[in-house]
Amino acid sequence: MKRFLTIIALGIGLAVGGGLVYAFYTSEAVRLVVVGLAAFLLAAATIGGTTLAVNRQWAATVGAGRTTHHHRYQMQSPPGNLVIPQNQAPPHDWGHLLPPHSWETPAPDEADEVVV
Repeated sequence: MKRFLTIIALGIGLAVGGGLVYAFYTSEAVRLVVVGLAAFLLAAATIGGTTLAVNRQWAATVGAGRTTHHHRYQMQSPPGNLVIPQNQAPPHDWGHLLPPHSWETPAPDEADEVVV
């Protein structure tokens, strides 16, 4: 029985394959469909492979600089006492990007007109 099914499967495969080859040889529409499917599969493999390669490189780059911080905050401190753990980085100082708090006015020059 197994040999019979193998021969039947081989016959069906040859018939279908031969039919596809014959259709490819004689029909312009089948050629266009086959070429379109081949182009689609090639584009999908190229885009997917590039995406996987870039994602792997990006994950390795981001993962190399990733660290895990474990902070311990003391919950027993009084409400007015802020306890900053020793392993916590200080906040960034953005003060150098802001203008000064008070603008100095230059002294009037003799050439400047003074309106009284």
